[in-house]
Amino acid sequence: LAAAEILSIEVEHHAIMYLEHCIAIDPNCDKAIYNLLLLLHAQQKEEAALLSFLDSTRPGALDHKYALRVCTQHQKIAACVHIYSSMNLFEEAVQLALRVNVALAKENADKPLDTELKKRLWLMIAEHIISAETDTSRAMAILDECDLLKIEDILPFFHEFVTIDSFKSEIVESLEDYDQRIDHLRIQMEDLQRSTKEIYQEIDKLQDRKLEVPANVTCALSGKPILSGPFYIFPSGYVYLAEELLDHVLPYLTEEQQRRARDLDNILKQADLLESDAE
Repeated sequence: LAAAEILSIEVEHHAIMYLEHCIAIDPNCDKAIYNLLLLLHAQQKEEAALLSFLDSTRPGALDHKYALRVCTQHQKIAACVHIYSSMNLFEEAVQLALRVNVALAKENADKPLDTELKKRLWLMIAEHIISAETDTSRAMAILDECDLLKIEDILPFFHEFVTIDSFKSEIVESLEDYDQRIDHLRIQMEDLQRSTKEIYQEIDKLQDRKLEVPANVTCALSGKPILSGPFYIFPSGYVYLAEELLDHVLPYLTEEQQRRARDLDNILKQADLLESDAE
């Protein structure tokens, strides 16, 4: 190396050490220091130090757009993937990672908490692997890496000339899984039908049930005579005037539930009026 180039490398090395020292002393220092350190790391041949810097940088310290532009200019693909991922742009991260490293793409595909997004990312990886892989058994191994994928999800990515023998065990496994799920749903439906029947039977019993209320009974909330207005009687024996019970319950309900309770109360009052008129 020429003397000037050696000197330049030494100057960059000392600059990096100085900036790292500044950040270590004050992690909340100006973004310009972080951005300059990023630029110096991106100018190095090896990407390891840059990735380590990105991993250790506190959230919000870097200007992501600037970081992406610098890393793209210096062809630091893994760093670009890291930045996309830190911005929650997982699709962009996986697409870019697939250009250089499938393992990196898989690592980023597992990061989202949203299962639909995660499945979509793994389908991108599956399509990439299948299009580049002639050995179907190796391509099928992706099903073991992501439990969100099923054989029917990746079949469209295979060439038409691929025979079904290549997927026989996976297809059988998928059919058995569907059969178990159908059995589970059938059991749930039977339980639901049985519960529904029992509820209807209880309703029928309640319609025929009669409770006697002595004339001198008072409202359990207000102490007013129960015959002074419409009332509710419960199997426990407690009796409440309708208005008192409504006023007592309303504060514990949501606004929507309060509106619904008042509407039902009005409907019952109108029904009582119609019944009185008919008599």
